Amino acid sequence: MMTLMMKHIHDRDILVFLKQIVDSLKHLEQADGTDFVVLLLNYCLNTGETLNIQEFVTTVQQGLSPQLGEKIMTIAEQLIEKGKVEGVAEGKAKGKAETLKAIAVSGLKQGLSFSMLQQLTGFSKTELDEIQKALVH
Repeated sequence: MMTLMMKHIHDRDILVFLKQIVDSLKHLEQADGTDFVVLLLNYCLNTGETLNIQEFVTTVQQGLSPQLGEKIMTIAEQLIEKGKVEGVAEGKAKGKAETLKAIAVSGLKQGLSFSMLQQLTGFSKTELDEIQKALVH
């Protein structure tokens, strides 16, 4: 089962594959393979891509035992929260970069020296050269 999962992990949407194997996972779970099923589903959630994580969780909850569904819901919630935190951090970094670039543009327009702008923004001379070239064009 793991080999088959690894074969499909990079599918555009792992949910399509999950729907095809949910019955096999249920049989595996009933044959005292709950831990292995959790491992496989955790692998899917952490490595694969899905366009609809809620449908992924619903498929697991409907196709497998309620206990397993709860475990997967917990994993999915953790991944969603991790994604939110990463998104916020990425947004802050992008906002900071845009602000520093705006400072550099404004400073260049006002005739501030490169050394002053380097101190204010942390940009290298090469980065400031590129910003200045973009202003000219």
